[in-house]
Amino acid sequence: MSNKAMTIENGISIIMPTFRRPQDLPRALDSLLAQKDVELPVEIIVADNDPDASAKAVIAKYSRSSAMPIKYVHCPNPGVSNARNAAIAVAQGRYFAWLDDDQEAAPNWLSELLKAANKYKAQLVFCPSPPVMEVSTSLDSEYEDFFARKAPKADGVIENFYGCGNSLLDLKSVTLPDPVFDPIANESGGEDDMLFSYLQRNGAVVAWTSETYVYEHVPAKRATLSYVRKRSFAWGQGPTEIANDAGKKLEVLKWMIIGAVQLCVYSVPMAVTSLLNKPSQIHWTSKTCQGAGKLFWYRGLRPKLYGQATVANKVEQPAHHAKMPVQN
Repeated sequence: MSNKAMTIENGISIIMPTFRRPQDLPRALDSLLAQKDVELPVEIIVADNDPDASAKAVIAKYSRSSAMPIKYVHCPNPGVSNARNAAIAVAQGRYFAWLDDDQEAAPNWLSELLKAANKYKAQLVFCPSPPVMEVSTSLDSEYEDFFARKAPKADGVIENFYGCGNSLLDLKSVTLPDPVFDPIANESGGEDDMLFSYLQRNGAVVAWTSETYVYEHVPAKRATLSYVRKRSFAWGQGPTEIANDAGKKLEVLKWMIIGAVQLCVYSVPMAVTSLLNKPSQIHWTSKTCQGAGKLFWYRGLRPKLYGQATVANKVEQPAHHAKMPVQN
C-alpha cells in the first residue's frame, strides 16, 4: 500500500479520537486498512478518551495483525481537544487525516484527498459525508439532510471549511498554534473551527473534492429534535465566535444582526410545522436554532456535549464531524 523506502515523516498520520465506542471501531479501522492506491507511508493513531480505556482491547487485537502501524494513545482526561492534542503529540506524518470513530472511509479516501491537496495546492481538503441512519423512521430524509455535509457548487478551492472528522491537513506550509486544539473547547466543541479559522487567517487554502466520501453512521439517539437543537445552536455560534476571536467587532455585530433576523423569520415556520408535526420541523428547528446561536454566541452558553459532562452521565460523546460550513 505504501512506499516502504519513504519515512512516515513524509507520509500520513490518520488520527482517530474515540470515546466509548468500541463497537464502532472495527468498522472504522477496517475501512482504513482497505485504503487503495496510497503511495505514501501511513500510520493510524487512536486516541482513547475514555478514562476506562474501553478501546484498548480492540486496538491491541488489530495491532497484532495489521500491516499498517497502529498506535494506541490513552488520554484519560475527557475532552475533545485533549483527545486530539494527545494524538497529535505522537503523530509523525506530514499529513494529518482525520476520521471519527463512527465513520467509514471509502477505499479511495486517502488517495483522492491527496490528489485534491496537490491539484489545488490546498492545506485543508474535505469531501462528502453521506449519513447512514442506523434506525429507519419516517423522518429519515429530513435527518439525512441535517447530518449531511452541505457540498459546494463545484470541486476546487472553497471559502468555507467543515468539521475535523473526514478531512486532510497538509502541515508542510502551515504553522500550528500551541496547543493545536484549544482546551477551552473541551466540553463545548468548536475546537476545529478555532484551528481551521486560525489557519485560514494565516493563508491556508481550503479545497473540496467529490471524488470520494466517508459514511457517517447515525444512531437513533442522535436522530432526535433535542440533538438537532443543541447541535444547530452550536453551529450557529461558530461564525460569531470566530469573528470575535479574530478581533473583528463589526463582523461580530453583523453576525448577531443576521442571527436576530433568522431567529425571528424562521421561528414562525418552526412553530407551525412543529404544531402540525410535519417532518419539515427538523429543517426549521435547525434554522431557528442556528440563528439563536449567532445572536447568543457567548462561549458560556455553549451546549456541553463532550468531556466531563459525558463522563458524569456515562454516555457516548456525540459525533463531532457532521458540521455545516461554519461561515454560512
